[in-house]
Amino acid sequence: MLRLASSTRPLLLLWDIDGTLLNAHGLSVRAFFDALAHEFDPARIAAVRETERVPFAGRTDLGIALDIVERAGFDAAASESLERIRRAFAVFPSLMRQAAERESDLSVEACPGVLELFSKLRGDDRFVHGLVTGNAPETAMLKLGLAGIDTSWFTFGAHGNETANRRDLPRIALEEFRARFGPSDDVNADDDVNADDDDDGNGVRALV
Repeated sequence: MLRLASSTRPLLLLWDIDGTLLNAHGLSVRAFFDALAHEFDPARIAAVRETERVPFAGRTDLGIALDIVERAGFDAAASESLERIRRAFAVFPSLMRQAAERESDLSVEACPGVLELFSKLRGDDRFVHGLVTGNAPETAMLKLGLAGIDTSWFTFGAHGNETANRRDLPRIALEEFRARFGPSDDVNADDDVNADDDDDGNGVRALV
């Protein structure tokens, strides 16, 4: 049972996206490789996609991109590679939108009960909603919009372009929240296999 925030200090709810709020059914994985192929040798990126199992679940976009780039034979830590990854992130949302329009049998869908839950929470000023997601900001907003989830709910958060280590995300989100509102009870809603790690040292309780 959650202990509600005081009348002067809201309770922060931090939400993961993939597998918690929505399912993208593989569309983002395809577009991710396509985005990297825009900035790196397409043949080498395609070889990684076709021959290696690159894990996506429970990771950040930056961590995944660095992994793919390194597997493709590039110096992932080089400043040029990091700049190319930044440019790839910029085109990723548009490529994903194109994939959603092209692949008519696939779609981004809200998880069962999510739309109903947010409908019930609407207007309840006891809560502030933020994101803790491995997605870069633009991709996160696109996925939420395609799933029919109101993106205005989420006014801040920590995103996958900020760190290669997912465990950093709760700390980043909490630092921003506490700078705005001061100390608060915090709850992290996350389906990730490492969700229990999210509350380690952050003062966050995870709902898995």
